[in-house]
Order: sequence, then C-alpha cells, then structure tokens
Amino acid sequence: MIPGSVACLISAGVFGCGGEKQEATAPRASLAAAPRAQTEFRKLLMRWIEAPMDRASLEAPLSAFLREFPNDGRARLARVYLAWIYIDEGQLDRGRRFALPARRGRRGATRDFADVAEAAARIRLNEPELALKLLEPLRGKVIDPSERLLFGEQLVRALIAAHRWLEAVLVMEEWLVDSADQYRDSVRARIATLLRKVPNEGLERGLAALEHQSRESVADSSAELAKQWLRDRITRRLLDAALSSKDAELARRLLELRGLDSTVEQRTQLARLATRGRPAPRIRGRTIGLVLSTKTARGRRRSAELAAGLMTALDLPAPAGRTGHVELITAQDTGGDGGMAAALSELAGLGATILIAGVESDGASAALDYAESASVPVLLAAVPKAHSSAHRFGFVLGVTPGAQMRALQTSRQLASQRLVTVDAEVCGRAAAFPAVEWRRERADAVVLLGPADCATRLSNYLRQARFPIPIALGLEASALSHRAPPGVKLALASGMFPLHADIVNHVAPSKSMREWNRQKRRGPTWYQAVGHDAGSLVKSGLNNFPTEQTDDPQRVAELHRRAQARLASARTRLWTTDARGFATGRRLARRVRVVVVKRASP
Repeated sequence: MIPGSVACLISAGVFGCGGEKQEATAPRASLAAAPRAQTEFRKLLMRWIEAPMDRASLEAPLSAFLREFPNDGRARLARVYLAWIYIDEGQLDRGRRFALPARRGRRGATRDFADVAEAAARIRLNEPELALKLLEPLRGKVIDPSERLLFGEQLVRALIAAHRWLEAVLVMEEWLVDSADQYRDSVRARIATLLRKVPNEGLERGLAALEHQSRESVADSSAELAKQWLRDRITRRLLDAALSSKDAELARRLLELRGLDSTVEQRTQLARLATRGRPAPRIRGRTIGLVLSTKTARGRRRSAELAAGLMTALDLPAPAGRTGHVELITAQDTGGDGGMAAALSELAGLGATILIAGVESDGASAALDYAESASVPVLLAAVPKAHSSAHRFGFVLGVTPGAQMRALQTSRQLASQRLVTVDAEVCGRAAAFPAVEWRRERADAVVLLGPADCATRLSNYLRQARFPIPIALGLEASALSHRAPPGVKLALASGMFPLHADIVNHVAPSKSMREWNRQKRRGPTWYQAVGHDAGSLVKSGLNNFPTEQTDDPQRVAELHRRAQARLASARTRLWTTDARGFATGRRLARRVRVVVVKRASP
C-alpha cells in the first residue's frame, strides 16, 4: 500500500501533498509525457520507504534518474533524497548543496523535508540550536511515515546535542507513538542507540515525567504499550548504570520507582548497593526496629496506629527493673530517594534483630528489597508489589485490595453485583466523589477501601446526590471509631477483627482484645491490630533468644538467620487471622469474610 503523501507525489495535477497548490511555472513532466519517469521514480520511492537502513544503495539509481529526467517534477524530491544520503555519509557540504534548491523553492512537503535535511547537517556541525529553529516549526506537519522517521530522529538528536535531556526523552515517546507500524522496530532500535547519549540525570527526569503521564493514559492502548516500552528501556539503562558504576545514590533512587522492571536478583543487587557506606548490621539483645513513615498524613496515621498495637503486644514501655524484655527502637522514612533503605539500615546498625516497616505498598516493596539484600528479617505491614517464595527474609502481614474485592464479589450478599471502589487516594482528594459515573455504570454498591474517617463523608455525599446505594467497608474502614453512618450495610472481617458494636463478627475476641477495648473504649483499628499481631509474633519468635550484644559480622548474620527461622515457625493467637503464624512463603494466611453492619440506617 502506498502512503498518502507518496501517492500524492506520484499523481498528476496541480495540487501536491497536503493540498498545497504547486506553482504553475514549476518544471515537471505530465504523466502522459513521462510515463517512464513515473515508473522509475515509483521504484525509487518504494525502495526508500521499505529499506530505511539501506538507503545508501540508492545513490547511484537516484543520480541516474536526475541525469535522465532533470526537468521532471519529481527531480526536486530525488535531490533531497540524495542530500540525505550524502549527509549520512558525512559529505555535509555536498548534501546541503543538493538540498538547497528545494529549500529555496515553493512551500510544501518537499521543502519541509529539505529543511529537515539541513537540520541534520547542522546537528553534525555542532549547531543544534540552529537545527531546532528549523525542526520545531515542523512538529505535527510531517505527514509521510518514512519522512517522520527521519524527522523524529533529527529532533531527538538536536535536543540531545543542546543538552535538553527531558525534552529529548518526551520527544522519543512522541516519535515512537506516532511511528507507523512498519517503522516501529526501526524507531525502537534508533531510540535504544540515542538513549546512550543521554546522561543518567536526564534519563531519571525523563522517566519521572513518563511515569507521571502514564497515570493519566488509557490502559491497554497501542500508545500505552509504546510508552511502556520506552519506560522499561530507560529503567534498564539506569539499572545497568547503577550496577556497573556502583552508584549507591542512583540505586537508592531506582528502588523508590513505582513498577521497577527488574528481577529479584537485580533488585537485591540494587538494595545491597544502596546500603553501601551505611552502618553495618549488629545485634543488641532482643531489640526490634520500627520504621515510621512520615512523608504523608496517611503514612503518619498508619505508622502511629501500627506502633500503638506493637507496643501493647510487647507490654511496652517496660516497667522499671524488668529484664530480658524486647526493646523497641524507631527511625523515620521521610520519603525521597532511598528513605526506607536508609531508615532500615540505621535500625540494623543500632542493633535491631527484627525490623517492622511498610505501611503502604511502595514502602513495603523498598523494605522487602532491603530485607533480601541485608539478610535481616523484616515484617511488612502492607503487601509489597512483588513477593514470592524466593524472598526469605520478608514476612507479609497485610492484605491486598484485590483479596478484599474478591471476598466481596464472591459473597452471598454481593455476588453478581456491580461494585465501584473508593480507595485512600480518592478519599484524600478535596473533590466530590464521582456519583455521575457510578450512575452511568449502574453501580449496585460502593466499596470503601480507604480509611474509616472517609465513611461519613461518603455517606453524606451519596445522600446529597440522591443515589442511595449501599456502602461496604474494607478492612481499614471496618473499625469505625463511631457508629456506622447511614448507608453502611456490610463490612469485611478477618479473624477476630473488627471489634465494633455495629458490626456482627461471629469470631469471639480474645482476652487481649477485650482488654484493649476496655482500656481504649473502642476496638482496634486495622493497623493497630496488624501491629499487635506483629508484636505477638516477635514476642513468640524471640522467646529465649540470646540477649548478647555483638558486631562480629559472622555472628550477626547467624543471629539474623536464627531470628528469621524463629519468625517463620512462631505460633500464637493473632487478632487479624484465624492462623497462628506464617504459612509457607512467609505470608499470614487469612480468610476474609463479609459481615453485616446491624445498626446501619436504611
């Protein structure tokens, strides 16, 4: 199939590509006057289009065409093609001379293409700003797919030469998305080469911009697939750079990336590199370390709740004179590059035998990387993005949103219902909830996977919108500190959690949970309950554990391995699960159930 602009170049008439009117005095032969010229030039065009990596072989036949048909209307484009070949061969003066007549001629696609050739020469003459003056006005104007291939490459090269790294990466994305299918592999190969010319700083900035854009793009589209390829390629470039140059700071920043495309072995290598130069792990008796996430209000709240449950389970603070008890030390992850790894490394350097961290998925992923690289057992309050049996030192306490949704979708009450969700991100926004979209989707119920304090706002909003669909509470919202607001009909439960007057949980609370309720005058929140389970498992695992203090690397490694084995085999009654300890794969097995909120208003 002949691209539109190529067919236009071959066809007769007074209009050229894009509809621009050609000058009546321009020298060109009609199809009737020069049928052989048309045939010969069509062969050259097809070769130019179909073999973009082998255009040098067209030099002789293009020259022959110009000798035989010097006055043909297609001669201008033939000269531009030759200009490109000479420029690619480094014959810049000769190439510019061949392109000059077209650049001085009538406006249109051929003149634009000649300007791109001139820009290519300017780049090779180390004059990128002059090249950009020629190229930037042409963005979106180049129609022919084969010409867009060359235009996109020259624009990227000019931006790189001008040290405009971020723009270069964004134009790479634009170039790749806009490329025709037959040129997609060629564009990818050229981008892979050009990425080597962008320094790590530029790649990081470009990747951050691409990640931001991806959150607003349409999933599963061909454009998104192209963008994902570019993000993955840049990530691999940065990953290789960090490992090959032993760049600890770059490794820390990479570990903070969402969706890092790497193997478990590569992430372990990154985490090991990221902690280089930080305090070596040591052991100081039965000490455990807790990382408090303080970057966001949500992280601070969850961390405070986790700490409260942990301290209750460990009977902290310990009364004066008590010996042999578990001690708790804390560090803060304030966000930023490598914040979680830095906090965990600090705690391990202060003598913590077991670490607890990760109240959100990103933090849990970074904590898991540290656990595997440093061989220090870490309890993860949330579920990391990738956790498998290959991970030996990461112990998962949390439950994924997907597991909670499956419990609701397969329940007797909500089977075959259309469910929409409100997560912590939506709850944190000032804007109203999207009731219009929910009506359009004919939603039967809304699931709150955010915090409990979002339930009242959601209930009020649905009433004001006159859209009285029932609300189901996820685990974090199930432990309401007040009566359930109108519209809340169902809640999730796991183990003996939640303990709430409005929620019918058929698992009787333990003595320790009843005591919590008596002292606090309310049941625990989800993260308080998870913290209590973490403390109970640590207390069981460290029972009769050596109380020595040592910084001998071999002894420290041995005690961390022993603590890991103790955690894996620890058995005690827990609040958030019927299980007594970790299952195979170091995850807490849970049976998440749907229960009734009995005093919810109709």
